Amino acid sequence: MGLAPGLVAAQTAMTLDEADACGASGMQRFVGNPEKALHRMKFAQPVAVVHPGSAPPANLLPIRMLVYVDDAGIITRITCG
Repeated sequence: MGLAPGLVAAQTAMTLDEADACGASGMQRFVGNPEKALHRMKFAQPVAVVHPGSAPPANLLPIRMLVYVDDAGIITRITCG
């Protein structure tokens, strides 16, 4: 089913300006390290750790850092969202 004339679909992807709003690009050095490496750090923005079998938060929040870890607790990816 299409949209009524004059309506546009809500944008769910982040813009280029929002893509690194949380500072994930500066945290890439932690990929491959244990999740515990982040525990003693203080963050100015919200951080969500995504474990295997769990989903990232449903709401898009460009300033939130998403840290993905594997079954062994190793950081595999860091993004914003």
